Amino acid sequence: MSFFHRFIYSKVNAFLLIIISFLGYTSCRKDPGIKAEYGCPTAEFIIKGKITASDNGKEIPGIKALVKNRDSVYSNSTGYYELSMYDFPENQSYLVQFNDIDSSINEYYKDTAFTIEFKNPSFTGGDGNWDNGKTEKTLNITLIPKGNM
Repeated sequence: MSFFHRFIYSKVNAFLLIIISFLGYTSCRKDPGIKAEYGCPTAEFIIKGKITASDNGKEIPGIKALVKNRDSVYSNSTGYYELSMYDFPENQSYLVQFNDIDSSINEYYKDTAFTIEFKNPSFTGGDGNWDNGKTEKTLNITLIPKGNM
Protein backbone atom coordinates (compact mmCIF):
# COMPACT_ATOMS: atom_id res chain seq x y z
CA MET A 1 0.00 0.00 0.00
CA SER A 2 1.39 3.36 -0.93
CA PHE A 3 2.13 6.20 1.43
CA PHE A 4 -0.78 8.17 0.00
CA HIS A 5 -3.33 5.38 0.73
CA ARG A 6 -2.06 4.95 4.30
CA PHE A 7 -2.27 8.69 4.84
CA ILE A 8 -5.90 8.83 3.57
CA TYR A 9 -6.96 5.77 5.63
CA SER A 10 -5.45 7.17 8.83
CA LYS A 11 -7.20 10.53 8.33
CA VAL A 12 -10.56 8.84 7.61
CA ASN A 13 -10.13 6.63 10.70
CA ALA A 14 -9.31 9.64 12.86
CA PHE A 15 -12.35 11.51 11.53
CA LEU A 16 -14.65 8.53 12.23
CA LEU A 17 -13.20 8.14 15.72
CA ILE A 18 -13.97 11.79 16.51
CA ILE A 19 -17.53 11.50 15.17
CA ILE A 20 -18.25 8.26 17.09
CA SER A 21 -16.84 9.60 20.37
CA PHE A 22 -18.81 12.84 20.00
CA LEU A 23 -22.03 10.88 19.45
CA GLY A 24 -21.26 8.72 22.47
CA TYR A 25 -20.83 11.74 24.76
CA THR A 26 -23.93 13.52 23.53
CA SER A 27 -26.15 10.48 23.96
CA CYS A 28 -25.18 10.25 27.66
CA ARG A 29 -25.23 13.92 28.56
CA LYS A 30 -27.05 14.96 31.71
CA ASP A 31 -30.07 17.04 30.85
CA PRO A 32 -32.29 18.21 33.70
CA GLY A 33 -35.26 15.87 33.98
CA ILE A 34 -33.81 13.26 31.61
CA LYS A 35 -32.03 10.35 33.21
CA ALA A 36 -30.17 7.77 31.15
CA GLU A 37 -30.79 4.37 32.72
CA TYR A 38 -30.03 0.90 31.53
CA GLY A 39 -31.64 -2.33 32.64
CA CYS A 40 -35.07 -3.58 33.49
CA PRO A 41 -37.48 -2.68 36.30
CA THR A 42 -37.25 -5.23 39.11
CA ALA A 43 -38.81 -5.89 42.47
CA GLU A 44 -38.10 -8.32 45.28
CA PHE A 45 -40.83 -10.86 46.01
CA ILE A 46 -40.52 -12.45 49.46
CA ILE A 47 -42.34 -15.57 50.65
CA LYS A 48 -41.82 -16.39 54.31
CA GLY A 49 -43.44 -18.38 57.05
CA LYS A 50 -43.18 -21.14 59.61
CA ILE A 51 -43.27 -24.90 59.05
CA THR A 52 -44.96 -26.99 61.75
CA ALA A 53 -46.02 -30.62 62.20
CA SER A 54 -49.72 -31.46 61.93
CA ASP A 55 -49.64 -34.11 64.68
CA ASN A 56 -48.00 -32.13 67.49
CA GLY A 57 -47.71 -28.49 66.27
CA LYS A 58 -43.93 -28.40 66.78
CA GLU A 59 -41.70 -26.38 64.47
CA ILE A 60 -39.79 -28.50 61.95
CA PRO A 61 -36.16 -27.55 61.19
CA GLY A 62 -34.30 -28.66 58.07
CA ILE A 63 -37.23 -28.68 55.63
CA LYS A 64 -36.18 -27.62 52.13
CA ALA A 65 -38.35 -24.80 50.72
CA LEU A 66 -37.85 -24.01 47.07
CA VAL A 67 -39.39 -22.18 44.18
CA LYS A 68 -39.10 -24.07 40.91
CA ASN A 69 -36.11 -22.92 38.80
CA ARG A 70 -34.90 -20.71 41.66
CA ASP A 71 -32.75 -21.08 44.74
CA SER A 72 -33.83 -23.02 47.83
CA VAL A 73 -33.59 -22.45 51.57
CA TYR A 74 -33.94 -24.63 54.67
CA SER A 75 -36.13 -23.95 57.66
CA ASN A 76 -34.15 -22.97 60.75
CA SER A 77 -34.41 -24.41 64.27
CA THR A 78 -37.72 -22.57 64.85
CA GLY A 79 -39.21 -23.78 61.54
CA TYR A 80 -38.87 -20.34 59.91
CA TYR A 81 -38.00 -19.98 56.22
CA GLU A 82 -37.72 -17.04 53.83
CA LEU A 83 -37.51 -17.21 50.03
CA SER A 84 -36.55 -14.16 47.99
CA MET A 85 -36.93 -13.76 44.23
CA TYR A 86 -36.24 -10.78 41.96
CA ASP A 87 -38.70 -10.42 39.11
CA PHE A 88 -40.51 -7.91 36.92
CA PRO A 89 -42.79 -5.73 39.13
CA GLU A 90 -46.16 -7.07 38.08
CA ASN A 91 -48.50 -9.92 39.03
CA GLN A 92 -46.43 -13.02 39.77
CA SER A 93 -47.22 -16.62 40.63
CA TYR A 94 -44.73 -19.00 42.28
CA LEU A 95 -44.94 -22.73 42.93
CA VAL A 96 -43.37 -23.29 46.37
CA GLN A 97 -42.34 -26.85 47.23
CA PHE A 98 -41.55 -28.19 50.69
CA ASN A 99 -39.43 -31.34 50.94
CA ASP A 100 -38.24 -33.27 54.00
CA ILE A 101 -34.77 -34.24 52.84
CA ASP A 102 -33.29 -35.06 56.25
CA SER A 103 -36.07 -37.41 57.34
CA SER A 104 -33.80 -39.27 59.72
CA ILE A 105 -33.52 -36.15 61.92
CA ASN A 106 -37.12 -34.90 61.87
CA GLU A 107 -39.19 -38.02 61.17
CA TYR A 108 -40.66 -38.48 57.75
CA TYR A 109 -42.93 -35.72 56.46
CA LYS A 110 -44.93 -35.77 53.28
CA ASP A 111 -43.67 -33.43 50.54
CA THR A 112 -46.14 -30.71 49.63
CA ALA A 113 -46.44 -27.78 47.22
CA PHE A 114 -48.47 -24.57 47.11
CA THR A 115 -48.93 -21.89 44.51
CA ILE A 116 -48.72 -18.39 45.92
CA GLU A 117 -49.86 -15.46 43.82
CA PHE A 118 -48.93 -11.82 44.07
CA LYS A 119 -51.89 -10.02 42.48
CA ASN A 120 -51.69 -6.23 42.23
CA PRO A 121 -48.70 -6.20 44.58
CA SER A 122 -47.82 -3.03 46.46
CA PHE A 123 -44.10 -2.40 46.76
CA THR A 124 -42.20 -0.57 49.49
CA GLY A 125 -38.69 0.85 49.64
CA GLY A 126 -38.03 1.37 45.94
CA ASP A 127 -35.90 4.17 44.54
CA GLY A 128 -38.58 5.41 42.12
CA ASN A 129 -36.59 4.31 39.08
CA TRP A 130 -35.76 0.70 38.15
CA ASP A 131 -35.90 -0.66 41.70
CA ASN A 132 -39.56 -0.90 42.65
CA GLY A 133 -38.79 -2.17 46.16
CA LYS A 134 -40.17 -5.30 47.74
CA THR A 135 -43.41 -7.04 48.58
CA GLU A 136 -43.96 -10.07 50.77
CA LYS A 137 -46.47 -12.73 51.68
CA THR A 138 -46.61 -15.10 54.63
CA LEU A 139 -47.23 -18.79 53.94
CA ASN A 140 -47.34 -20.90 57.10
CA ILE A 141 -47.20 -24.63 56.36
CA THR A 142 -48.34 -27.65 58.34
CA LEU A 143 -46.69 -30.88 57.19
CA ILE A 144 -48.23 -34.30 57.66
CA PRO A 145 -46.02 -37.18 58.88
CA LYS A 146 -45.67 -39.87 56.19
CA GLY A 147 -47.03 -42.50 58.59
CA ASN A 148 -50.35 -40.57 58.76
CA MET A 149 -51.02 -40.45 55.00
